[in-house]
Amino acid sequence: MKLAHRIGMSPLTRLRASNDHVPLEMMVEYYSQRACVPDTLLISEGTFISKLDGRVPNVPEIYNKQQIVAWRQVTDAVHCKGSYIFCQLWVPGRAAIRGFAEAEGRPIYGSSAMPLNAGEAALRELMAEEI
Repeated sequence: MKLAHRIGMSPLTRLRASNDHVPLEMMVEYYSQRACVPDTLLISEGTFISKLDGRVPNVPEIYNKQQIVAWRQVTDAVHCKGSYIFCQLWVPGRAAIRGFAEAEGRPIYGSSAMPLNAGEAALRELMAEEI
């Protein structure tokens, strides 16, 4: 990969996906604008990789057909500008938003049972084989 710059665009959490975590048209425009100089490297915002892992509202996900098709529109727009994009995969773990996770019926788990904030309930600790 030949880049025109020594600096790429680092990930920024934008919260611009639908309530179903599907990338919206504004994401196509956003990433396309940032790819306007050919040979630019963009790293996408954190993107959840499964229904169990997403616990933040309006963050894009990339595990079902609708989400993948929407992300393809984003990547195609970046590639049409002659630039590159990598998808940053994200699992928020203990940093998940508790109220949102509970409303969507998504468990909060981490590499240990320790919660992010003192006084919060312990997390479900992942076993080595789950990690």
